[in-house]
Amino acid sequence: MYAIGLFLSGVISIYTLLCFVRIFITWIPNMQYTAFGRFLSSMCDPYLNLFRRIPFLRAGAIDFSPTLALLSLAALSTIVSSIMSVGRITISGILVMIVSLVWSCVQSILGFLILILVIRLIALLISQNYSSPFWDILDRTMTPFIYRIAGTFSRTTLPFKTAIIISLVMLVLLTAGGNVVINLLVNVLRQIPL
Repeated sequence: MYAIGLFLSGVISIYTLLCFVRIFITWIPNMQYTAFGRFLSSMCDPYLNLFRRIPFLRAGAIDFSPTLALLSLAALSTIVSSIMSVGRITISGILVMIVSLVWSCVQSILGFLILILVIRLIALLISQNYSSPFWDILDRTMTPFIYRIAGTFSRTTLPFKTAIIISLVMLVLLTAGGNVVINLLVNVLRQIPL
């Protein structure tokens, strides 16, 4: 049993690395059209495409599906490692891993959004009237999201900078509060005797 688990864990780790490289080379022009790129595409795209079909993982030009795909592989590797170390599967262990995986995905997305908002806020504070195609695309992608969050606190249309600050504070509070709730939930789930 241990040898099978060790083999599965190794296969999952190698496949995770291949998927990561596949995702990375899509950012390099023409790299995905090389023989190596086509090989990775044939190996990884069937798996990655399962997550690309989930509509809420896409926010304008930003695609979070690769993050969920990699986190799912990491969770599977953790499950295999846990089974190897404990020697059995428990319902509480599976529930803890599912909750941890879901929160890890949500936390990654929140962290990415916080980073983007911090970068955009710094750019706005440094240069009031600077515009570029990059900022225009980012603003078009993020504006509906920013104003949806900021709109919960004001019925009037807020200045863009104020809306970013409110959204940033709310995302940080949501992340911190989520960590507390998830830690409490995981501790409760670990007490399940099954």
